[in-house]
Amino acid sequence: MSGNPLLKLIAVDWFKVNKATDKIALHPKSLAQSDAGKNLPFILVINLEIPAKPNYSLVLYYAAERPVRKDSLLEKFADGTDQFRDARFKLIPSIVEGYWMVKRAVGTKACLLGKAVTCKYFRQDNFLEDQDRELPIGSKQSYI
Repeated sequence: MSGNPLLKLIAVDWFKVNKATDKIALHPKSLAQSDAGKNLPFILVINLEIPAKPNYSLVLYYAAERPVRKDSLLEKFADGTDQFRDARFKLIPSIVEGYWMVKRAVGTKACLLGKAVTCKYFRQDNFLEDQDRELPIGSKQSYI
């Protein structure tokens, strides 16, 4: 059995944009730029870009309640290289409620996101942004 999570989901944004948006955590309306966000010790911002016309971004904000411990895996991930992050950042799908057939099709097998799609990372002050482009939709899903 696992312990408490290091980060808690604190907010979700859904943006409709004309083109891919880099460094969304720097946007003035981003939670990372709010007074509340600036007072948090660490925020992991995950920007999942949905390639379409127009583009959509699902932005997830995960926050630590206390400072990240030195030499912890989270600190190594936050301050590490992109190669280090790509080798460790996993997406674990889960359908909580839904049809049995959908749950079975999605499965629960973990995927190294950095190996499946192009990830760009941006580290600043109290946050790390992970921007995932070219998310597999439709026929592209087969390569995950």
